[in-house]
Amino acid sequence: MLETHGGIWKFDENKLHQKEADGEKFVTGLRQEPAITWHDGAVYIVMNSRDQLDVLWEGKFTAEENATRPAEPMYARPRG
Repeated sequence: MLETHGGIWKFDENKLHQKEADGEKFVTGLRQEPAITWHDGAVYIVMNSRDQLDVLWEGKFTAEENATRPAEPMYARPRG
């Protein structure tokens, strides 16, 4: 499913009716990105909040980690 969902593709801005296969996939496995920008060939993303880490991934995260980990991380993916 990640082949066609949950990612960011870059498309030709001068071409209409493009599909995922027409674009260049830069990032996969993300959701709720309210802030996306391109700069110098890189994509910058802020991902909007994470879920209850200690509840949904019991044993991998503690309640303290859920309370103190950044909820809106920023990521950069350079081109190439």
